[in-house]
Amino acid sequence: MCIRDRVTYTKDCVAYQVGESSEVMSNGVLKATPHCVVGAEGEEALGVARNTFAVFMQPKWDLELKQAEDRSGNGLVETKGFEPGMNFGEFTQIKLDEYYS
Repeated sequence: MCIRDRVTYTKDCVAYQVGESSEVMSNGVLKATPHCVVGAEGEEALGVARNTFAVFMQPKWDLELKQAEDRSGNGLVETKGFEPGMNFGEFTQIKLDEYYS
């Protein structure tokens, strides 16, 4: 699935793609953003390069993902595929199977 909407932010901001485990652990305070890089094609692609510097951060594979305390009164936020008591590795495998199977 490729969503072609763009996230916008101003020059005085920094944006991070935090991923769904951060959404789970923050109880929805941080929001995961589906994303897909689509390169330019045809004439407009001539002379254009896309450079990436990816830094991946993740908890320990066997770390139990615990949701933050709900202070809003709205209850726990549901994230597709997550069940309380799962560790990061189990959740990651579910997400990989969902996106790449």
